[in-house]
Amino acid sequence: MKIIAVANQKGGIGKTTTALALATGLQRLKKKTLLVDLDPQANASDNYRAAIEGVGTAYDLLVSGDTDCIQTTELGDIIAGDPALKDASKLLDGVSAAYRLKKGLVSIAPNY
Repeated sequence: MKIIAVANQKGGIGKTTTALALATGLQRLKKKTLLVDLDPQANASDNYRAAIEGVGTAYDLLVSGDTDCIQTTELGDIIAGDPALKDASKLLDGVSAAYRLKKGLVSIAPNY
């Protein structure tokens, strides 16, 4: 299992494009891949045609620890972004959010 993070605080530098290209390339190599969209704009989720309303999202994973948030789409598996993620920072400090993300992904990781 490998976890690849594409992260930078600056916007508009190609994080989403890079993550989508990596996920697509890995899937073409027959690697079971999970894309995790942690952006409140949810552009990767839009590209994957993932639902955002009425389903578990990355917000639920971070705030409540709900790991029942993986969607399978035509393009692959994704944990969808959510506009509510912009409010998650008010509920969680950076360390808590990182720990919750790690805890949630560790429980899901054996499938990928």
